[in-house]
Amino acid sequence: MKAVGVVGHTNTTKSLGAIKILFNNVDVPRVVVTRVAVWNIGNTVVDGSQLATSAPLAFTVEAGASILDAQVVKATNDANKCRLRVADDLSRAFIEFDFLNEKDGALFQVTHTGAQNTARLTGSIKGISKGVEDWGDLQDWSEQKSRLANSLAGLAGLLPIGAVIVIGLVFNWVEDLSSHRLPVLAKLMSWTGQLVEVLLTVLIVFIPIFIVYYSLRTRSRTIPKSLSAG
Repeated sequence: MKAVGVVGHTNTTKSLGAIKILFNNVDVPRVVVTRVAVWNIGNTVVDGSQLATSAPLAFTVEAGASILDAQVVKATNDANKCRLRVADDLSRAFIEFDFLNEKDGALFQVTHTGAQNTARLTGSIKGISKGVEDWGDLQDWSEQKSRLANSLAGLAGLLPIGAVIVIGLVFNWVEDLSSHRLPVLAKLMSWTGQLVEVLLTVLIVFIPIFIVYYSLRTRSRTIPKSLSAG
């Protein structure tokens, strides 16, 4: 399987009234800083020659906007030669690399004058039918680890269900003892036992599904630890 994942996060500073924004002594309408992470989520090598020449992989700003600066913030492996090359018309920053092994990639930073959330990633990679996928906001490894811990902690909220199950088991025991002497109580205990069975089934099914779903969804969409800020 070959795949390249891309996510981005944007912070914006806009002009306010008569205040002017200067970037390298040039008057600009706004300055937007976008960080883009690109890495190989597959298990085979993605070679730089697979980047389509007719549709190069690029960070593209909206019409009329310009790229002010583009740089590599961090890379997993210097041998990958990950780099940004700004087009002459300043409308695109081409993302290039020599090769990407599994989990290889880089974190790029592009400063531009486009409006918030208008920049996009374009281009195709030979041999990858899905191409480059935009996965939205940056999912930092440390933040994702904390999010997972919080989610698992949230499962602690299921402990009351465990308590109900124990109580239900006790009720079933009481039902067996009172089935002949107290039929009304036995009926109530029977209903409680059925409820306990339903809750137990939900609990047994929910936890594995949650763990599998969360793992599959976040495993590749989280920036590799080598590219994280922490």
